[in-house]
Amino acid sequence: MNQLGVGLYDNFNIRPLELYGWNGDKPFVSRVIREYRPQVVIEVGTWKGLSARTMGFEMKSYTNAGKIYCVDTWLGNYEFWYSQDKEFDLKLINGYPSVYYNFLSNVKHWNLDSIIVPVPMPSNIAYRLFKEKLKLTAKVVYVDGSHETEDVYKDLSSYINLVEPGGIIFGDDFNKESVKAAVFRYSYDTNRVYKVAEDNFWYFEV
Repeated sequence: MNQLGVGLYDNFNIRPLELYGWNGDKPFVSRVIREYRPQVVIEVGTWKGLSARTMGFEMKSYTNAGKIYCVDTWLGNYEFWYSQDKEFDLKLINGYPSVYYNFLSNVKHWNLDSIIVPVPMPSNIAYRLFKEKLKLTAKVVYVDGSHETEDVYKDLSSYINLVEPGGIIFGDDFNKESVKAAVFRYSYDTNRVYKVAEDNFWYFEV
């Protein structure tokens, strides 16, 4: 049985709107959706949903049947576990992060629950689910999970296989050496040409 998306927004206590994020509201994110007009988007790394909101609002302007699959563990990167920055607050309950419910709550506040489907698992497991079981492809894939070089490289190498012809895979933080190294390496290994847009976004057209 495919349990993805079943009862996602049922019977939970909606938390106040609380939005923190990085780069998800930049103009390039909106422009990608306007130009490619996807029916399906895969986002690898979503946190509290800033970029999913941006993409969801754009999709609502031209479709009522679009889906954004947001892949994340909602467990945070290692720095989340020692930082005092409120943007890294994991909302621990008995030592376990509950920030996932902040994401769900935000989606409800934005009335995007018909579009946004959270996929609460590591990116490599989600990739296998999409490719091997669901046969899911997307016109747009946004890679914004871990920014460690090996992690970016693996996400890029995997998820580009789910991009439909004529689609795009993109990410942000090209100004970070770890991200830049992953993009350089993938481009070299595959002979694919990457491009860089404003606000340090990188992308490959498929």
